[in-house]
Amino acid sequence: MKKITLLLFCFLSFPYLGVAQDTCAAATAITAGSYNINTIDGTEGTTVICSGGTTTGVAAEWYTYTPTASGSATVTSNILPENVNGDTRLHIYEGTCGALVCVTGSDDVDYTGGNYLSEVTFNTTANTTYYIVWDNRWSSFGFQFDLTEAASVCIEPTNFVGNGSSSSTFDVIWTDINTGSTTWEIEWGTDGFAQGTGTTVSNIATANYQFTGLTPNTLYDFYIRANCDGSNGDSNWVGPVGFRSARDCTASVTYPYSQNFADGTILDCWLIENADATSPVWSYNTEVNDLDGDGTNDSFMAVFPQATTEVTKNDWLFSKKMDMTTANNYAIDVLYNAFDLNTTSNESFELYITDSQSSTATYQSLLGTYTSITQSGVFGDNTGNDLITQAYTATETFNPPSNGTYYVAIRATTTASPNLFMVFNLAVTETPNLSVEEFSVDNFKHFTNYDTNTLTLKASSNMSGFKLFNSLGQQVLHSKLSTNVHEVNLNNFDTGIYFAKVNIENSTKTFKILIK
Repeated sequence: MKKITLLLFCFLSFPYLGVAQDTCAAATAITAGSYNINTIDGTEGTTVICSGGTTTGVAAEWYTYTPTASGSATVTSNILPENVNGDTRLHIYEGTCGALVCVTGSDDVDYTGGNYLSEVTFNTTANTTYYIVWDNRWSSFGFQFDLTEAASVCIEPTNFVGNGSSSSTFDVIWTDINTGSTTWEIEWGTDGFAQGTGTTVSNIATANYQFTGLTPNTLYDFYIRANCDGSNGDSNWVGPVGFRSARDCTASVTYPYSQNFADGTILDCWLIENADATSPVWSYNTEVNDLDGDGTNDSFMAVFPQATTEVTKNDWLFSKKMDMTTANNYAIDVLYNAFDLNTTSNESFELYITDSQSSTATYQSLLGTYTSITQSGVFGDNTGNDLITQAYTATETFNPPSNGTYYVAIRATTTASPNLFMVFNLAVTETPNLSVEEFSVDNFKHFTNYDTNTLTLKASSNMSGFKLFNSLGQQVLHSKLSTNVHEVNLNNFDTGIYFAKVNIENSTKTFKILIK
């Protein structure tokens, strides 16, 4: 069974070559049958959306349907092969022109399967007028649609929307247009479970449910049906409907940290803030654009204008939590670029450290400001001159004022731009802070013999410990000491810069050495 595939009965008849009227007030009255729309060009569009989403239709075709007996009606453009490759959107209203109320609606029968036609079934009341409206949200091309009648039915729930999640819970709401004392029944389990083997929950009294006891970052499915009172019985099962529990974001990142956004689930622990409350905003782009021409689409974060007009960007992207200490320095690298979407790019951004995922965080340290960013490289080039290989790198360092939890924040600040600002990677490395308390010169000495590759440590009192870190902040050696002289064999380490820490009594000495 495909996910969210509703199988509804279609009445077969010869099409009536009628012409719908162009406004609500002049809608064409129809009865059960088949109808052809030549083109959607009505002068009154849709302002009340019943099919999901918020975008209105500029033009629409209007019909009225007034059943003489109570029952159910099905309106569908899901007629093949007549409407193959069609893309329709349907709204069903009650009420009067200027005060229309949604009954139901449909955009795509099977979006993931590529069927963009529309189909709804709804129960009707005798002598009540229903408005059947097709708009041009996706296409103005003509098509055929059917209106069929049947006895009242228990109608499947629709329009499932995730309404909040955590690492152990997921909330879902849905739409149900049945009348009477409807309840719902759900069966759920991990992704791909066989119906009949899952966990069943019955007598759900409201059109929402919270799944609990979930494993973090795990895929689940559920099936659902309506339990209608009276003779209508139960609806068909709908499903499987898939969802995912959120990641557990309580832990800090580990260093060295690098995030290239290949796995979009990491954004559970990030936060996007639209500070100016207008489009555009940060968005996750994946499986759409092959920026480097290697045949695989690339994942990245972008502030993507939805129009060709110039707009101001004031949008924040906050990283996952990062525990930092005053004993260390933190190097922050951001890989970024611009793209000439509509004009020549001239992007800008600011790089911050904050103590919360908010533009009003109590602590905000502005690390750097970057302006006049132009596109570097060519979209889709596969010779090394692509947008990723030629991207810019912002490099800043941060010394925490106190031990605690911090976040890297990227604030897009372009004042007027119809172009893209993109971020491909965030990297943070931790290295020992050279500014920690040092001994007096007389108390401690060290020197490196490059002939033997030996580091010698000498102190006036016994040393208690020695640690060696590479340039990424990774500890590569830890020795417990109880003497005032100690030699370290450096032959087992790669060449490069290292940081050494020596403990004597209650003090610490940190210094840098070069291994050749």
